[in-house]
Amino acid sequence: MASESEHRAAIDKFRAFYDETLCRHVGSRPPDPYPGQRVNAYRVEALRSFKRTYLPQNHELAKVNFRRTAHNLRNDSAELNNFLAAMEPQLLEACRVEAHNPAHVPRGELKEIKVRDPQGVHIFTKFIGGLNERGEEECFVKSMGRPGRVGRLNPNPESSAALRLWNGAQGV
Repeated sequence: MASESEHRAAIDKFRAFYDETLCRHVGSRPPDPYPGQRVNAYRVEALRSFKRTYLPQNHELAKVNFRRTAHNLRNDSAELNNFLAAMEPQLLEACRVEAHNPAHVPRGELKEIKVRDPQGVHIFTKFIGGLNERGEEECFVKSMGRPGRVGRLNPNPESSAALRLWNGAQGV
């Protein structure tokens, strides 16, 4: 049986893995373990947290009940490790994709995502959302302009009445 310090060291490795794989790309941090938590319990709770935060309810991986599976496999830690090892890459990749999906942002709103660089030093802000009626992303600056204003260029500026008035006012 592993000691608490061995569990803590293993949890720290998984926290680093989750941070590198998902959290840096979606602007969050891996969940903190509670004192005395075992490594598999931490993995189950972290995956459950990621699933509830980033996946829509109709996603196929959102239907996986991690707590029930961990409870059913509580006497077989090797089988639980195999289950978690199979589910982690799929769930983390799905969370990474769905976190940046503008279809999950309500129409007319923007969602701010803070993304850290690979070194974890600089934080960049990315905005998603703002879908128009056709389902395309629309720039938020577009709504700041005057509606219905259209500018036209005169193809023959010499015949323009405004140009003649301007030249007359200038005494040309």
